[in-house]
Amino acid sequence: FMLDAVASVGAEPLLPDAWGVDLCVIGAQKAMGGPAGVSAVSVSARAWERIAANPAAPRRSYLSLLDWKERWIDGGRTALPHAPAQLEMLGLEACVARIEDEGLETVMARHASAAAATRAGAVALGGGLEPYVHEARDAAPVATTLRAPAGTDAAALVAAALAADPALPLVAGGGALSKEMIRVNHYGADATRGAVLSSLAALGAVLTDAGRQVDIEAARRAVSKTWPSR
Repeated sequence: FMLDAVASVGAEPLLPDAWGVDLCVIGAQKAMGGPAGVSAVSVSARAWERIAANPAAPRRSYLSLLDWKERWIDGGRTALPHAPAQLEMLGLEACVARIEDEGLETVMARHASAAAATRAGAVALGGGLEPYVHEARDAAPVATTLRAPAGTDAAALVAAALAADPALPLVAGGGALSKEMIRVNHYGADATRGAVLSSLAALGAVLTDAGRQVDIEAARRAVSKTWPSR
């Protein structure tokens, strides 16, 4: 049982042991708000047995989990088998310290609030914009996907918004979804009321330019009601 939790770690509960996950991979660059150059993997006893029984498993390689087990874990965790990326490791240390200072539960709650506020604000904004995921309970806390109004191009709307403010956490869907999906990436440093409000205001502005009727004030009120300021 392999789990990619790169985006979700730090944004929602992650319990590999309780869930029986054999390989769980995480990264620090999304909800954790850390560097992009580091990752971590947890390996169950069952997974270690499967890897050891695989004659084609890579060995004498930075990518070899067996090498890491033998030289790091079994060796008493005294010396890393390869030279680490020092700056990224220091960045990860600072990232974890920040999460500990804020409190993991608080960090997760902040992401949940960002998702709820973005969804409510987008619905109130109108203009034909609507959540791509029908039920809020099925939506991820790290990003809100929105369906662009009929007759508009999602990639063009996002490009126009970013031309006005390149720092906005907006991106169009990939591949076949590039013309119909807009994603608001409210994770890490962007899991804030400010990022949510700025993203909705920018979408409202480009939809207005596209001839759509929107209500930016209604969107702001919906965000404030869903995620009150302190």
